[in-house]
Amino acid sequence: MKIWRLTVVTKLDRNQAITVARESLSRQGGWITHHTLFSNHAATLNFELPSTSATAFIEKLAEAGLAAKYDGEIPGGDSGDLQGSLQMTFLHDDPDLKRDVPAFG
Repeated sequence: MKIWRLTVVTKLDRNQAITVARESLSRQGGWITHHTLFSNHAATLNFELPSTSATAFIEKLAEAGLAAKYDGEIPGGDSGDLQGSLQMTFLHDDPDLKRDVPAFG
């Protein structure tokens, strides 16, 4: 199965942008299967979405100010789910978000 890869670069607050992406997915019948946060500069959301909802998902992101870029055409189909990855980069002047990591081992 091919994974649909989307990228977003935004000046929106990272928490707001992630919430917009999550709610846009949820409203189209999709869900987040995994996520990775890279300090406060980037996030990757892996998701599944009904293939018939891909266009509506892109439109909902755009309405909220998240213009997603992707290669090729928007995947579609009459049935089945679509696996995807949304990579978000957050533009700001804030310092890295530092968290203490407990010792391991």
